[in-house]
Amino acid sequence: MFFLGYKLTKLRTDKKLSMQELAEKIGVQQSNISDLENGVTKSPRQTTINKLRDFFGVNSSYFYISGEDIAEYFPKEMSQEQINFVLDSDKVKYIKMAMKLSEAHMTDEILDVALMLILKSSVARCALEKPD
Repeated sequence: MFFLGYKLTKLRTDKKLSMQELAEKIGVQQSNISDLENGVTKSPRQTTINKLRDFFGVNSSYFYISGEDIAEYFPKEMSQEQINFVLDSDKVKYIKMAMKLSEAHMTDEILDVALMLILKSSVARCALEKPD
């Protein structure tokens, strides 16, 4: 599962909260919120997810996309090793791209598709760069 920080950013900004205000309301450090939104934290603690879920009234799954959802966008000829390489190498970069798209006030559905397209377009480049 991959945490989608742009979804947290959207929920927070929709409520007109700063990162610091959200952090205070759920009892975490402001840096935790920043790291989540910017893709620095790749695997957030479940307690933090639970606090966010409860505060915003969403399911925990709202913040994630599964590997299976991503995998369908990879070319069939890619090996699992190549897929793992792509997912592990540049994840943060592509999540940041999706966050920039979120600043354009797109719907969640459009952002999800954009993230999938970004990942899909990176597959060929990363597969070519991977050393044998």
